[in-house]
Amino acid sequence: MRYSIYKTSTLTKPLTVYKRLLLIFSLSIYLIAKAQGQPPGPAMSAVRAQMDRQLIAQRAIDLIPITYQGHIPLRRHAYTVVLKNGTTYTGKTKMQLNNGRSYLRYRENGGFKRFFPKDTKEIYIIRRQGDTMVGRPTTGDTSWIFQVSKDKIKTFSVVPEWETTYISYVQKDTLTHPVKINQGNIIQMVQDNPKALKNAKKNRLLKAILIYNNKY
Repeated sequence: MRYSIYKTSTLTKPLTVYKRLLLIFSLSIYLIAKAQGQPPGPAMSAVRAQMDRQLIAQRAIDLIPITYQGHIPLRRHAYTVVLKNGTTYTGKTKMQLNNGRSYLRYRENGGFKRFFPKDTKEIYIIRRQGDTMVGRPTTGDTSWIFQVSKDKIKTFSVVPEWETTYISYVQKDTLTHPVKINQGNIIQMVQDNPKALKNAKKNRLLKAILIYNNKY
């Protein structure tokens, strides 16, 4: 499973079309050699190492906080909005993202009705599987965040897509609030895993989380 973590540091640019084709070509060669039972020589080992680096770079694309920028594919859902006064409103729409802030917008009486995180206790959708995904306002009321995994380090996104690749918050202890992804928070969470800690100290936050969650 691939993750894209949002952070503020400058990262590798998205893979160009040429690099993608090269990656696919290299993978094809490797699979053919493997199918024929040929042991990978030095050249193939170098190809595999390059592939690993490119895949890690691709996973790290868009590691920018949603409060700054970033494009996220959005789907329509039947959101139920629970306002602070207890009033509820349900309707099908897409999450709107504008300059790092999210809101819901519904067509109503020839115009639009908008709901912002600061106006709500929570919003939620009911998935086809029958479970509920709840989004609660972040500190600063810039967006809602939804838990999108149940790993040891739980991940959260600004969109209600289970196992989404767009992650902006994490949580280890359910007694504490989710926190933004940054080096300090990840180092604190992976202290009991030397391999994950080593990567976190090198600012390889994505890799550290995957290692800790036994997904790398």
